Amino acid sequence: MVEVAVEHFSFRPIEAADIDALVALEKIAQESPWGEQSFKRCLNPTFSGWIVDAVNQPLSVESERSDVDDSDAENTICAFAIFQAVADESHLLDIVVDPELQGQGIGRQLLGFIIDRAREVGAIAMYLEVRQSNLAAKSLYLSMGFLEVAERKNYYKTLAGEMENASVMMRAI
Repeated sequence: MVEVAVEHFSFRPIEAADIDALVALEKIAQESPWGEQSFKRCLNPTFSGWIVDAVNQPLSVESERSDVDDSDAENTICAFAIFQAVADESHLLDIVVDPELQGQGIGRQLLGFIIDRAREVGAIAMYLEVRQSNLAAKSLYLSMGFLEVAERKNYYKTLAGEMENASVMMRAI
């Protein structure tokens, strides 16, 4: 088994060729994942989607095989975010970090990058919805200057088929 650490990462726009990988990542990371058609709609120029490509560096191999090259690095999609800007507002529609790579600051870096992109297209505020039970995400958003401004009742469906409220958060950018 190989353990990996993200050594470096880069941002790039989402392309049509990325959709299958985004759908797969969404399925492992989200309780109510988007489907292929949702991602295809976000290829429209009114949306802005960005991928974090990570250079994953193997740290160790449990096997003692001498033919395994620990220095091989590979690029993988480890996170992505999609927002839409309308007039002077932006709406963060989806942000996902591979669950195996969470806690390494990738989400914070990606969110900062997305805020900068929204500012560049003229937005002065960013809005988002987050499950009220997603305490890690809410903590990240609060630490990045977002405030809870409203609640959407029965916004998300849980794995058990029940409905969960969303916190609406906003930040001036």
